[in-house]
Amino acid sequence: MSNAYRLASNDLVCQTKQALQNASENCVDNGLTISASHKENSLSIINILQPVTLNSMLLEQASTAVFENRSEFFVLDSKNTSLGKLIEECGSFKSAKEKVEALIHNLKRSFIEPEVIDYFEEVRFCLEVSSKYIRESAGVKRTADTHFQDFCSLCWRLVNKYKYLNFSDSEFFSQHYCIEHHPKANPSNYAKVRQKLIREVKRHGLSVALESKDFLDSNDALDLIDNIKTLNRDSVSRHLYRLFDSLADRPNYKKYDLLLRSSNSWHEFAEVITQEVIIDYPTTAAVLPDIDISAYNNWAEWFLAIIEALGTREDTGVWYDSGICPKTAKHKSHLAISNNIGWRVLLKVISRYDAYQKFIIAKRKPGPESKQAIKP
Repeated sequence: MSNAYRLASNDLVCQTKQALQNASENCVDNGLTISASHKENSLSIINILQPVTLNSMLLEQASTAVFENRSEFFVLDSKNTSLGKLIEECGSFKSAKEKVEALIHNLKRSFIEPEVIDYFEEVRFCLEVSSKYIRESAGVKRTADTHFQDFCSLCWRLVNKYKYLNFSDSEFFSQHYCIEHHPKANPSNYAKVRQKLIREVKRHGLSVALESKDFLDSNDALDLIDNIKTLNRDSVSRHLYRLFDSLADRPNYKKYDLLLRSSNSWHEFAEVITQEVIIDYPTTAAVLPDIDISAYNNWAEWFLAIIEALGTREDTGVWYDSGICPKTAKHKSHLAISNNIGWRVLLKVISRYDAYQKFIIAKRKPGPESKQAIKP
């Protein structure tokens, strides 16, 4: 590819990526969504992509190459046009993707330079990534069979659906797994932890009554494990999540709520909650005492320090990218009781971390007790 064509493609990608990330941050700050059309309380993808300019020279070349059939694709003024204008001219976001696909197909049948085709391949890719932003922003409508989860089915980390879906990591988007346990990103690790989880559930049975109608009792859950290979991908991830949850000791929310009410500041509450958590979840004793609470200005900073201590700095990045953890000071009041990173969420993370350390990471000592399993 010549330098001019390469620069045009790179420029298109950079503009699109920047426009989508700016829109995502706008949505997080103002409680909006990204939509394929103009809707209330949303940012239209047409408006978002209006600043993304298309290369006029390449548009003109493509238009000339398919002149006889260009009405089947889209008619654009080659000067001062944009990706948003393309969508608008096509009538809908879906139609734009279809027409770009058709254009590429016809360009491949013409005698046009391959570099022009490559450019419109980038246009198609930009539209595909835009659709991922629309999907993630809008979420999924709740139905009786829909499972919503923030945490990985196999551990305590956030799922990888939150990370900005840019051009390098969109392949590993997931609503059910973190990147470490992603079936495609880390298939061997996924298989290893999944089998370990199933063995532990068989050994211990379900420790709590689960709300799903799929789990009437422990025997039903263990029967499900035996038939797990027959389930579709979403059902498997949903049941793995609940099986993992069954191994986690549920926090005594009433106790921690009383501690919160008797505390005069978030610092004081953080000190008390640290002491209690170490007692309730001993695996955190090697982590939490080393975090100096006085070194942090607010609950959010301390919360992220715990996430990093439990895992890595990359894990804190996922919390930031999700929009769950605010970046600006104006949003940081009363965070200890927020739905996103409050004390209940912290306890959820810690309880799943504790289970992960005890049942997945820890090596079981050989002996008759370790071989004993609950049979369905």
